[in-house]
Amino acid sequence: METKRLKMEQDRLELDRNNDAQAMDRQNRLDEGESRRISLYERRVDLGMEHAAADRENRRDIRAE
Repeated sequence: METKRLKMEQDRLELDRNNDAQAMDRQNRLDEGESRRISLYERRVDLGMEHAAADRENRRDIRAE
């Protein structure tokens, strides 16, 4: 009987470890996705600033003509 109880406890501990590992993997994927999202947003902002600067330069050129 004691052996069965110990086996059940081992199984429960293994399940807990697996659940913890899955939770950590999930959090790592979420963190990676958030990092990518932020990088893409920053890139989009940079491109927007470049386009705005190019538009200002084009307007200056048109006024100079």
